[in-house]
Amino acid sequence: MWLIRFQNIQPNDYVKIKQLCKKAGFCPKKFTATILVKSIITHILLKKSWRKVSAQFWIPYLPIYQFYQKIKDKSELVDMLNMFCETKVISYIKNEKNITKTFLESEELILESLTQIKNTRIN
Repeated sequence: MWLIRFQNIQPNDYVKIKQLCKKAGFCPKKFTATILVKSIITHILLKKSWRKVSAQFWIPYLPIYQFYQKIKDKSELVDMLNMFCETKVISYIKNEKNITKTFLESEELILESLTQIKNTRIN
């Protein structure tokens, strides 16, 4: 099970997301890169449909889908996922009954999340 905590995104993460999108060759004009990245992370990790993601983030699904199609084969998407793991925005929790703050802050959770990202099918 993936735990997504978007409240852990720091101001410098926004800059890094924008730089990675620019490096991937995609510069969104109408919506911020961060909201598009949040939406595709929700789609990839939580397996939500484009329309459900669209309703959750209050933006049309077509820009999200187009952004995903342009970035899905690029290494920058994996870099973003790794960055979010290291900053504890996304975490993979396998069958834990008691989730404590020390468990969420542990290094082993980060390592488990990084290995799970390698196993996650992005396409």
